[in-house]
Amino acid sequence: MNIGFLCEGQTEQKIVDSYNFKELLKNLKITHCGTVNTKGSGKLLPKFLPTYTKQLSQMGAWKIFIITDSDKNTKKQVYEKICPDEKKHILIISIKKVESWFLSNDVTLKAITGITYAKFIQESKNRRNLSDNVEDLGNPYDQLEDIFNENPDFLDTSKLGIANEFIKHNFDIRNSNCNSAKYFIKKLEEIAKAEDNKTNEQVDNKNKKTTSKSKKNHKD
Repeated sequence: MNIGFLCEGQTEQKIVDSYNFKELLKNLKITHCGTVNTKGSGKLLPKFLPTYTKQLSQMGAWKIFIITDSDKNTKKQVYEKICPDEKKHILIISIKKVESWFLSNDVTLKAITGITYAKFIQESKNRRNLSDNVEDLGNPYDQLEDIFNENPDFLDTSKLGIANEFIKHNFDIRNSNCNSAKYFIKKLEEIAKAEDNKTNEQVDNKNKKTTSKSKKNHKD
């Protein structure tokens, strides 16, 4: 299965172009054909989709994953805004912000900062709308910024700076404990399985034809 990725911004692009993510695709027998960064949700609109779709199709993509934030919108509102073509596109919506995938990933968060998100909640004196569920947060980036600001070694606490730290420390989306990240992996696994079943069916049909031809020749 050949797939491409249409990303809202740099953070999403860094995730799908990372080594560990490509290893995940490799294990699923999925080919990563390319990534397009729309540089903002304002470009993820129906009038622009055909151009992006053509661009990724020319790279060899059969299916395109569109990755965007929900911000303050519901999933339904995001879907209606983008209007993906179900035959060509699979829409992945990170709840509130894609930083929820980082914040819920205790493996990488602890490797970088020395603490887990749960530990940060327990010890935090600067409780900025905290919640045990990262997808209930108004903006997960705020909490990441607080965590990084507590360590003077981190000079760049911008969204891109934090994303770079996570990727540098081997971020793996399979360790992210939030529903939208799990849904992303689930959809990848589903299309991989569907393609595998299709291939097996083609092999079975070919074998049946070969067997049938062999029997016919034997009779003759």
